[in-house]
Amino acid sequence: MGRITVPTGYLTVSARETTVVDLIAYHRASGGYSNVATILGEIGELGGLELARVASRRGRAAVRRTGWFVERYGHCEDLEALRQAARLDLGEPALLDPAAGKRGRADRDWQVRVNTQVEPDQAAPGQEKPSQGRKQPRPLSPGNPAKQAD
Repeated sequence: MGRITVPTGYLTVSARETTVVDLIAYHRASGGYSNVATILGEIGELGGLELARVASRRGRAAVRRTGWFVERYGHCEDLEALRQAARLDLGEPALLDPAAGKRGRADRDWQVRVNTQVEPDQAAPGQEKPSQGRKQPRPLSPGNPAKQAD
């Protein structure tokens, strides 16, 4: 967090990593997970240690969701601290969307049950597309959002 001076006083500004964790935690207020994925592609380079520190305050499920999103749609060179904080060896997979059903494929890399569809907007000309250099989830089948297409 930082403060900047504006003509009427001070403005508190969030760090990118805090913003990312908040967007994922409050995805409905953020325009949904697809919008969160779009923002992740545009927000710039993220620090793995800072992501782990911030997400850990929200619990293991938040860390796992954050890792899943950042690996696919964000820009982060080192996710090792986030992987350690996710405690991937413990418990059941976290639901990607806690408000959705428990059906969906389990992503073994982040121990997240992908129970909702995430479709980021296409990158503007000159911007990197989400699929470049990042792992992409398999698309959900149109007839059954919980069933993965092959």
